Amino acid sequence: MKTRIALSLLFAFALLAVGCAKKSDESAKAAPKAEPDPVTVKTVAAEERSIERSISATGSLLPDDTVTLSSEVQGRVAKIHYDFGQSVKKGAVLLELDPTEYDLQIERARGSLNQSLARLGLPAYTGKMTPPESTPGLRQVLAQVEDAKFKFESASKLVKSGDVSQERFTELEKAYRARQAGVELARDEMRVSWMGVTALEADLKIFQKRRGDTILRAPFDGEIGERIAAVGQFVKDNTPLLRLVKTRRPPGR
Repeated sequence: MKTRIALSLLFAFALLAVGCAKKSDESAKAAPKAEPDPVTVKTVAAEERSIERSISATGSLLPDDTVTLSSEVQGRVAKIHYDFGQSVKKGAVLLELDPTEYDLQIERARGSLNQSLARLGLPAYTGKMTPPESTPGLRQVLAQVEDAKFKFESASKLVKSGDVSQERFTELEKAYRARQAGVELARDEMRVSWMGVTALEADLKIFQKRRGDTILRAPFDGEIGERIAAVGQFVKDNTPLLRLVKTRRPPGR
């Protein structure tokens, strides 16, 4: 009897489990499915572009060359055309000294040279000179030689006929020989005068060079690394005025 009761209970539990499972399946089918949230998508047109690659590094930039510029002459700074950090090209005028004193020296040297040229019978200086073949003094001596020669030759004929005394003939002969010697002396003086002229021309060129040295130019392309002098400052020769820096630039830039 106990066995029959146990089987009845087991059968009842089985029916109860099946009914619960069926009800769960029907509830699951009846429940609506949740829709997922929409996803926003942004589109961009495809295009071709270059991307530069760069590398960051720490280092020091050293110049290819650095020069301290100075003037070969002394004077007062009149103009400074470039300042610190400015780029300059080769041959650019960087600084100028007052040229007044050197202009006066040039005029004085030119005047002395033209005076010496005038004594030699030559035109004023224009940059070129040609040695003279003769001078006014030499031409005068040559004329005196011709006159003495004529008197000497005439006397040499008359002394034979007795129309001129031997003493007079001797005097004319000595005068003629002296005039001939005077020609060589005049030629020597002309050569000495010409040497003086060339020396004066050299002086003039030196003053002209000094005048040109009052202008300071850039020896190469670069940048002003330091401005040492100031406008109005009096500087002696070889005094540092500017510092020019030459830097290496990448190829193609």
